[in-house]
Amino acid sequence: HIEGLRQLIENLGAIVIDSLHEARFATHVIAGDNNHSLRRTPKLMVALSCTSNILHMDWLRQSILEDKIMSARKYLVLKDSVAEKKYKFSMKETILEGTRRRKEGGLLCKWVVLFAGGVAGNGAPKREELELIVEAAGGKAIFQSDLPIRKEDDKTRVIVITSDPRSNAQTKNKDLQRITAEGAGSFTTTWLFDCITRQKLEGIKGEAPRKPERVGSTRRLGNLSNGT
Repeated sequence: HIEGLRQLIENLGAIVIDSLHEARFATHVIAGDNNHSLRRTPKLMVALSCTSNILHMDWLRQSILEDKIMSARKYLVLKDSVAEKKYKFSMKETILEGTRRRKEGGLLCKWVVLFAGGVAGNGAPKREELELIVEAAGGKAIFQSDLPIRKEDDKTRVIVITSDPRSNAQTKNKDLQRITAEGAGSFTTTWLFDCITRQKLEGIKGEAPRKPERVGSTRRLGNLSNGT
């Protein structure tokens, strides 16, 4: 069944993306249908940073039925009550904010995200997945094992991410204490994933709310990724 669906998609001139490594290249993301709500997976977090075309399964069905890539606008997932309640966000606002952020280089453009020891794979995505999530948002991911940061680097553009709740080891770590004393922000994985989901950096100095823009039209067709 999966291979048959893949062939139908490729017959439309599209490419199916399975790998998280390639998810940032997706132009269209099939994120759910009437029976399945959005889940905040690494693939979905990458997709939210990369495209406004977060779509209902009906878009794919209709594209196959009409044997052409349909316009995405009427199939956008602008409301998912279950997911929105669970993750405390508005899908419509996320799409609007994400469109603006991409024009600026991404939500985490010019930010370095430093993951504390014990975060990766411990109630959070694996190290490789964390890197891809941050990079898709325009940032640079580093880990505690990469310390120290160069003296000339601006510590005020560094965000330290700990577990939620923070472990004693993370709280007492001298390297993390030093870098936060030099100006780095310190937040938890929950904060980071909420920011990605909302496409807003909350609690960061200088990040004031901005007037929403209209969702732009599709610029490029071709890649599909399953965001569930």
